[in-house]
Amino acid sequence: MAAAPPVGDVAECLVNLTPHDIDIYDAAGATLLRTFKASGVVARLRQMARVLKRHADVEIGMTQLDANEAVDLPPACIGTMYIVSMPVAVALYDERSDLVAPDMSAGQAVRDAHGAIVGTRRLTRYRFSYARPNYLLDARQAACRRHP
Repeated sequence: MAAAPPVGDVAECLVNLTPHDIDIYDAAGATLLRTFKASGVVARLRQMARVLKRHADVEIGMTQLDANEAVDLPPACIGTMYIVSMPVAVALYDERSDLVAPDMSAGQAVRDAHGAIVGTRRLTRYRFSYARPNYLLDARQAACRRHP
């Protein structure tokens, strides 16, 4: 497998491996700078889904993503970066520095007049922190007690 470009290098090519076009806007979110067309190949994590229960007419499911197995993800290629979904980018953060995802954080997502997301101001590498502070666990337990 070819080595992925180190962070900070300029990619000669960006390939969109999501199912939809990705629109990049200027910092103000007013001007469309570039559209990365969907390539027709969609990189995903292998997944298994099942129904847990129903609440009225709403099905509640559980989808297990296999962070060790990406589907339809090309090997790393020097000079190429791949636009993927956030789950793929997060799962392979330590292994692949050539994966980026649309930054949909509050300050980067671009919305239309109705509040629907229409694009982003940038692409990013996502990384999760797996440490859970005790105050989050305490808050979750308290919420569960309030809503049986």
